[in-house]
Amino acid sequence: MLISVKQHGKFNAVETDNIHATEIISRAIGNYLDGNQFNIADEVSQPRTRHFRSYQGLTEAEFLEARHVTSITRDPLYRFDPVENHSPKDYILFDLDQDKIIIPDFKDFDPDFMLYDTAELNSYYEAYKHAACNITLNKPMLLAFEKNWIKVQTQEEQHYEDKVLLRSTYHFREYKAKSEIIKVDYCYCCGTFVCKCTEEELNTFKSELPF
Repeated sequence: MLISVKQHGKFNAVETDNIHATEIISRAIGNYLDGNQFNIADEVSQPRTRHFRSYQGLTEAEFLEARHVTSITRDPLYRFDPVENHSPKDYILFDLDQDKIIIPDFKDFDPDFMLYDTAELNSYYEAYKHAACNITLNKPMLLAFEKNWIKVQTQEEQHYEDKVLLRSTYHFREYKAKSEIIKVDYCYCCGTFVCKCTEEELNTFKSELPF
């Protein structure tokens, strides 16, 4: 996935996975909720999150190429002409010049051609949810979307008993100006955010682990 910014006619982008994409957007949203600027341009031009590749100062044509993986299939017997295939990457483009948030529209995609079709998102939070679209089994993220929260990345407290990890405390905040940090515990014994485990159940959980 590409998290990208268009500013003054040039494109900057970082290529990363969905989890780290949500971290980039989460930090920019947090800055915005604190009453500051939505500083996604800074997050992309000077990425603090793990990423695979960084693109800076691209033209529109170069950005079009960056958001595709192009491959060529050749007939080993040379009976047919080589076939060029284009596999589009998912991306989010924060167009600061036109105040738009753009994503690709895959509805009519044809691999023989590059993907030009786009759709628009209406809010930073929609961009956050789009970045997390493939994180379908991540319970903290599912809780965040259910509550209209953002997950404050990099902040996770782990709680051990007898060297066994029993709980993790995740930090969230509501998608609302000046919202405060909300701490929620996730219990590994019962697999929920609302633990009702008895002492006996916790002891059984600890004793039955295979390591």
